Amino acid sequence: MLTNDQQKELHQSLLDRLDEIEAEQRNEKQHDQNARTELSTYDNHPADSGTELFEREKDMALHTHLEKEKNDILTALQRIETGQYGRCEISGKAIPFERLQAIPTATTIRDAEKHNQPASDRPVEEDNLSPSRTYFPQHDGEDAWQVVEAYGTSDTPADLFDPDIYDYDSMTLYQDEQEGAVEAYETFTASKSIDGSGKRAVPSRSHEAYEQSIDDNHSD
Repeated sequence: MLTNDQQKELHQSLLDRLDEIEAEQRNEKQHDQNARTELSTYDNHPADSGTELFEREKDMALHTHLEKEKNDILTALQRIETGQYGRCEISGKAIPFERLQAIPTATTIRDAEKHNQPASDRPVEEDNLSPSRTYFPQHDGEDAWQVVEAYGTSDTPADLFDPDIYDYDSMTLYQDEQEGAVEAYETFTASKSIDGSGKRAVPSRSHEAYEQSIDDNHSD
């Protein structure tokens, strides 16, 4: 249990912090009144408006934090009046003086804090969720620029002075290159082990096209 001197020290600490919060809230109120002097933001630069919005949101977050801390202090002062201060509201055990020095508004011992308790509820959506079946083809470093370039660059067809380039799709580098593999045969081959041994061809349209291209080349 807390001694009389310890309780007086903590009581004064709570009162001092309460005075600080009320002074901060008065300054915050005066600041808000001074910030509302402009009747219209029509001629403001968008960046200035964005900065102003950020500052207002930050002030709102600080206000919420101060208001919660103030309410916690008032609750602690009430617990002192009723003789409940310094005792855990969950376990009933005495809260160590060192913990109250660090957090004068503490109402539980450390082991009884809510965030130390495992969650017993889960979102209902988890009952209906399933792993994603989206297929993302593998690609090596050579494909990285192709992926980025597909979103557009600062170049235009007129900048390249090439008669074969007549639209944006035809001006990208390596537009005919096979994405996902360096060589064409890699699109339909697989291995039976992690070390790459035991390769085999997987029947597919790309496999048929590859075989056909070999036959055409040999026939020439």
